[in-house]
Amino acid sequence: MLIKIIEDPNVARTEIRVVCRKRTPELYDELTDLGVIADTFVGRIGNDIHFIELQDILYFETVDDNIFFYTEKEVYQTNLRLYIIEETLENTLFQRISKSIIVNLRKVSCIQPAEHSKLVAILRSGEKLIVSRHYVHEIKEKLRCGNV
Repeated sequence: MLIKIIEDPNVARTEIRVVCRKRTPELYDELTDLGVIADTFVGRIGNDIHFIELQDILYFETVDDNIFFYTEKEVYQTNLRLYIIEETLENTLFQRISKSIIVNLRKVSCIQPAEHSKLVAILRSGEKLIVSRHYVHEIKEKLRCGNV
């Protein structure tokens, strides 16, 4: 891996850019080793900033253009867009289940059929999340492949 650091006094915000031929699990491993990607997400409750381990997150959700993530005890807000979170978690056990939700499949206790070709994901906490028709095939494939 080649790392270049370029100083530019005109830059308003520091940027880290990864250019690669293809995103692979090995690339994510290298970035994790460098500390660029960690197994934590930064979330806010009011003015307080918290570092939450990925394994503790139940799901991410967009509500009125705000992104939140939920643990069993708290709700945190993040500035990351949902599509960025989805890309970051692509090779993990997080799965998009609707336009507004990405769920941690390790926190799902069961999945049940629902009306109109949808599914209901029931979390271990008892919370129910609707899997929209568009994502039913993807979640069934992931479950069929034993990736959970």
